Amino acid sequence: MAKKAKGLYAKVAHEPTFHKTSIGRNPSKCKMNKSKRRQFKKYNGQGRWQTSINILYIGHERNNNKKKEGNND
Repeated sequence: MAKKAKGLYAKVAHEPTFHKTSIGRNPSKCKMNKSKRRQFKKYNGQGRWQTSINILYIGHERNNNKKKEGNND
């Protein structure tokens, strides 16, 4: 909390409050936005791992495999 100056012209230096960062092993969730907080996973492998790129790539591989199998008949 800020200190009050005594007297009309007395100046007190500003003391900044400490804010934890959201980067690292034990991140602070109070400074994250709501979306980041809700999707936060403490460790890798907890929950969804696939991005839209991975899903599209896997789907593309499956389609190619089906085409190859169809040509062999």
